[in-house]
Amino acid sequence: MRIAFVDGPWPGHGHRTQRWAHKNPGGNINPPPLFQMYAAAVCRREGHEVRLWDCPAREMGYPELLAELAAFRPELVVVNSSTPSFDHDLTLIRQIKAALDAVVAIVGPHVTALAEQVLSGHPEIDLIALGEYDETIADLAANLSSPQRVRGVAFRENGQPARSEARPPIADLDSLPHPTWDLVDINLYWESMFPKRKRPAATIMSSRGCNFRCSFCLYPQVLFPGKLRMRSLESVAGEIEWLRDDYGARFFYFEDDNFTASWQRLEELCELMIERRLGVTWGCLSRIDGVTRERVQLMRRAGCFLIKYGVESGVQGHIDHIEKKIKLDKVIQAFRLTRQAGIYTHATVMLGLPGETFETIKTTRSFVRKLAPDSVQFSICTPFPGTKFWDECVANGWVEYERWEDFDGVCGGVLSYPHLHRTAMRKAVEDSYLDYYSSPAHISLRLRSMVLGPERLSQVERSFWLLKRLMMVLKGRVLRPGASPR
Repeated sequence: MRIAFVDGPWPGHGHRTQRWAHKNPGGNINPPPLFQMYAAAVCRREGHEVRLWDCPAREMGYPELLAELAAFRPELVVVNSSTPSFDHDLTLIRQIKAALDAVVAIVGPHVTALAEQVLSGHPEIDLIALGEYDETIADLAANLSSPQRVRGVAFRENGQPARSEARPPIADLDSLPHPTWDLVDINLYWESMFPKRKRPAATIMSSRGCNFRCSFCLYPQVLFPGKLRMRSLESVAGEIEWLRDDYGARFFYFEDDNFTASWQRLEELCELMIERRLGVTWGCLSRIDGVTRERVQLMRRAGCFLIKYGVESGVQGHIDHIEKKIKLDKVIQAFRLTRQAGIYTHATVMLGLPGETFETIKTTRSFVRKLAPDSVQFSICTPFPGTKFWDECVANGWVEYERWEDFDGVCGGVLSYPHLHRTAMRKAVEDSYLDYYSSPAHISLRLRSMVLGPERLSQVERSFWLLKRLMMVLKGRVLRPGASPR
């Protein structure tokens, strides 16, 4: 069977292939569609002919995509989706159904969480592959006329939404074949924080799920519920060598929900990378739990260049509310130790958690300045369907939106409180970026990085990119009457 995997157009530098789907105004973040690449690999192993279209990476619009799909003549089209891109995903599916004689299945956390609602409201969608769908698509291709026989599928039965038997999580992640990097151009995937002279960059997933239960976190609640699952270290090291040797990858980003979930495992992986002399540079996403001087120094020796830490807020009560289970003093310590080890730090911060006020926003800004990360991401706190946080926000009447694209935590915003409207939070995000990146302390930090830090050329280029982003923010503020920093 011919199967087309499609990550459709999303104008405005939108990407839906990470846990936080959003538009990036600077266009500096472009992750690969890793889940589709895994599913395509399983389908190929089962003997199907597969193609993959990553439209955001290729800057491909609807006409070009539809022309290439028509030439391929797929019998099954698998469309990737997310909450903020869902309106665009529907536009794509309608055009596919009008142009092709193919069954359309949609995947992703949004349609998994709202399966019955999606099928009831959108007849153009034939099927939904729920949750972790790596193996579901191949099974579906073998049973396209009887989806009820395939575990993990939502479909219509007598015109009404129905679900098949639930598909259990993949017990042995090592059983999955390597993602189909041959179906995409590895040179298109990049983030401005990655070291420029280490191109090309590859994304790896060494585990799925998380051993914590933060109320807002999407993938561990919707795609990977249940216990944390880890690949063997031999499997991970083998994939690194394969991507290095066959695709020339020099930088690797570990797209795990919590890469440091087991510090013992991480230490063993670092020792293995050193022992095998893999000679690669890498980054990861981590909690601050368990960060010690010895551990980050070992990570640095193994090639770690960047750690993204989930900070979320500088107010302890807000962190406790979302069940993050970290303490602010430990956050400060983790950033200090990581910086001393020579690893670049990135802080992810949400504004608009329950109880947020203009005063607590100022407190968070002050806390971020104290952390002194090399870069920071301020976003509008966004409840995604399927999470515990979504249930709380809906029950309290805090969710206000006109279209699904409002769930973009950069350009949108859907949380509104009686004392703090969503438009005010959008402005607070802009103010927070200005507050941090224009501060003398951060300017001094960037100058030191450009002169003394590792990968100095990358830091020079990132500094120019940050200046460009600040000018974009300032320009937007000038164009909006009455806009002024708070």
